[in-house]
Amino acid sequence: MLSRLFSICLSSVLFLTTLFWGTVSLAASNDLTFYEENGCTQDIVYTYSSSQSADDNCKEEGPCKGDNDEARSLKIASGAEVGATIQVFDDPSAKTDDDYSTITIKSAVPSEGICVSTFEDSRTYDSAVQVDYTEKNGLDGKVSHVTVSP
Repeated sequence: MLSRLFSICLSSVLFLTTLFWGTVSLAASNDLTFYEENGCTQDIVYTYSSSQSADDNCKEEGPCKGDNDEARSLKIASGAEVGATIQVFDDPSAKTDDDYSTITIKSAVPSEGICVSTFEDSRTYDSAVQVDYTEKNGLDGKVSHVTVSP
């Protein structure tokens, strides 16, 4: 009885909040934007949130579904989750016997964000983002699996 009363009260509060202030969003922001070309240019192919776990085969599921083998770069927005790890794989099953990169948000991202201009270069961006690339035959434009670990 008490849980039903709580549920009714919560629904009423959300309804009134929406009525007076507009849409209430309980979802995390999409602060990881994947681009079609190197240097965070051309079309946006998909987005993820650094605060929500993901483990997506781009041939089958998740925001990257339908855009398999498209992404070449990643823009990380200010406010992205410090400590989050993003991995992009050439293999749709995330096997590590083909190309993959591990991108770690080590500290606060500056207000202008950080563009990981290629997945094929191990380097540090602005002391905030570390990219570690394991090479076989190229990864840019061949991303088939994305994982995010907050």
